[in-house]
Amino acid sequence: MDPAEFERVEHELHESYLNIQQSGRWLESPYSISFETLSNCNAACTFCPYPELDRIGTKLDDAVIYGALDEVADGPGPHPARVMLFRVNEMFLDPRLFDFLSYVNRRLPRTRIPLFTNGSTLSDKIVDRVLALSNVPFLVVSLNDHRPVEYEATMALPFDRTLDRLRRLQQRKRAAEFEFNVVLSRVGDGTPTDRAFIEWVKTHFPEFVGSCSAQVTWVGGYPGRQYVRAPRAGCSQWFGINILADGRESFCCIDAHGVTEGMNLNRHRLLEIYNQPWRRTLRETALRRSEVAECRSCAHGVSEWA
Repeated sequence: MDPAEFERVEHELHESYLNIQQSGRWLESPYSISFETLSNCNAACTFCPYPELDRIGTKLDDAVIYGALDEVADGPGPHPARVMLFRVNEMFLDPRLFDFLSYVNRRLPRTRIPLFTNGSTLSDKIVDRVLALSNVPFLVVSLNDHRPVEYEATMALPFDRTLDRLRRLQQRKRAAEFEFNVVLSRVGDGTPTDRAFIEWVKTHFPEFVGSCSAQVTWVGGYPGRQYVRAPRAGCSQWFGINILADGRESFCCIDAHGVTEGMNLNRHRLLEIYNQPWRRTLRETALRRSEVAECRSCAHGVSEWA
């Protein structure tokens, strides 16, 4: 990413953050919520801490998820702008997923439900159920490489199966079966392959959008090859709440292990977690990542798009 493009992205990230903070709407109720409903993934990506997790196979209880959704639906604050049913997992491996997504549609009818997948699970049956949902703004497919050998080394998944499912999804997009964007994403490494990936998406999947995001080091130290500096911007994650499959809160979306001695949704209410004094102070006072120890080097959100 050239310096001018980085400055543009940096400015957009900060303006987006200021819009959330200065509206005052999200001080007591979260702008975004994510639940890792089931700690399970069929990939083993080289940049992801999933294979090292101590909670693999853990399931967040149905009643806990529904109770948290009811809490924000019936609460005094605004409904969240978005609810995401994924974290460090493959969301479509949870057989309960569409029950939860349909419940979000019913109880939070104005809330968006972004979807995130590695793409290998996108069978026709899964896609049919996705198309029955409301308020899907986009579906992100973490594809990461357009070269078969490199893809399989990075993802530990069969390249041809994923590509076939993406081609079938593109056919349905061309047939106007759905309107939301499909984004084929790559966790970048700062080499010319990043731009080559975006150009490949343009050529082979013109109905979709290509993106390349800066690699980051996860909270807790899981290494990443971070090749850009942290932007001089705030982060919308400060106005979100992220719950792992064992109920632990995580600091943000790149915290795979949870806050040490933090709260747990199995024992605390969602808004109680969100309104801890340290979280409230962060939302009220922080303007840029340089002011927050955990965020000073974080480049999350820096992405280049087709």
